[in-house]
Amino acid sequence: MTENEAIRILEDTTLCIPLGQAAFVGIEAIKKIQQYRAIGTAEECLEARKKQRGKKPKFINGGISVCLICGAKVLRYYNFCKDCRQAIDVGE
Repeated sequence: MTENEAIRILEDTTLCIPLGQAAFVGIEAIKKIQQYRAIGTAEECLEARKKQRGKKPKFINGGISVCLICGAKVLRYYNFCKDCRQAIDVGE
């Protein structure tokens, strides 16, 4: 049985009040889980969060640096890598 089938059955069934209230709580919990799954897994969210934290690049020459994540060349004053979208800490 899928989550959507369970929701449909619980919503369509006439139950006594306590069981009906429990079904309502269960339906809401399943819907919330479905929303979280639509966003992504916990691992995907963690990876996205890591990319939002600025990393100091490795400066090579002049105004060019190298992204420590993917190795792409990044202009010194860019605040993210154009290839992997890693945030870059451009502070001096």
